[in-house]
Amino acid sequence: MIITVEDIRKYREIALNTQKNRVEIFIRETEELDIVKMLGVEEYDRLANRDEHTELTDAEKMLLNGGTWTDDAGQTQRFAGLIAAESYLVFARFIRTHPLQVTPYGVVVKDGDDSVAASAQSIAAVSKDSEKIGRQHLADAVKYWRWVTACQCDCNCNQPPIRASRPKFIAIGD
Repeated sequence: MIITVEDIRKYREIALNTQKNRVEIFIRETEELDIVKMLGVEEYDRLANRDEHTELTDAEKMLLNGGTWTDDAGQTQRFAGLIAAESYLVFARFIRTHPLQVTPYGVVVKDGDDSVAASAQSIAAVSKDSEKIGRQHLADAVKYWRWVTACQCDCNCNQPPIRASRPKFIAIGD
């Protein structure tokens, strides 16, 4: 995995007593559905399986952590990085389902002794806000990574399009 639960805590609050395996489900889901498509399998595997012996390029380090760069038009660009983008996207997925528990008797909402359940509207609003931030950070990271890969290919390679946004649905009929 590219990020950990600790990375997410740098951007959004997750209780310390939250079981890591509950969050890691959403990390894997986000990486499979959003990140692998952006990076490609080989680059994703390189970043996700890195350890202290893995030598990342400066471009890969900046992709992960964000920074500033100058595009071909001479404009200075700034982005938060892939870790930030993924952290927000994972949090959005996590917060939508966090209070729910699947039991042998169905899906229930678990409350502690001193807690009050949040309304569905407030959960949706927090999730939507985090997803919006994550999608923007991801789009910025995609822009940077396209620039890096185009420069490595002398700007003449035919890169497949990278989708940084969700699919759009068009209503047909009434």
